[in-house]
Amino acid sequence: MELMKKLLKELASEVKTEIQTSEARITAQISGQINDLQDRCERLEQKNHEQEREIEELRRDNNFLRNELRKTNVFIGGIPESKDETRSTLISDIVLMSPRPNDLQSQNNILQRYFDSNDLEVNLTKTKILPFSKGTRPSRKFYWKGAAIETVSQYKYLGIEFTQPGLFNTHLKAAMLKSRQAIGTLLKTLSGAKVKDIEVSKNFSSPWSTAYPCTLS
Repeated sequence: MELMKKLLKELASEVKTEIQTSEARITAQISGQINDLQDRCERLEQKNHEQEREIEELRRDNNFLRNELRKTNVFIGGIPESKDETRSTLISDIVLMSPRPNDLQSQNNILQRYFDSNDLEVNLTKTKILPFSKGTRPSRKFYWKGAAIETVSQYKYLGIEFTQPGLFNTHLKAAMLKSRQAIGTLLKTLSGAKVKDIEVSKNFSSPWSTAYPCTLS
């Protein structure tokens, strides 16, 4: 009986020690996870503060540019003050439009000063002048820091072909060609897959489906 009590006491001591060891290990793991989460939260907060500062700087720059261009009757960041002039931005792109060549060059000059004051550069190889005119191309030259900006008769922007006459025939032809190519690829795939449903093939091989590319997306 004494031996049994002794064994039970030793077993209880071992179990207690094991429980204490497990508790210490679990506590250490939880503490480590908590510290890791705190570090991540601090990094996220720091990142948010940096982003907020960047946003505030962009707002100040935008206000400065808006005030400068407003002097040329162009409103930055909304509806133009003058219906004759407007500006569009997308990510890092800037589009300036004006019916008067002198005003357009003035807008360019303002942007030059703004870019210089903020250590920004313009990729002149991607900067183009597209005059919208039904007649011959205007001979007026436009400059960026003394370098002539290339004048073109058509330009693709956001996937749309803009042309000098202001028509979209070139863009429509290109869209129809891409549509026909896509339909041809689809028909080849259907043929290779040996589609037995004749209605499926008819829907993509009919003259109606190839004549109107806008029906496919």
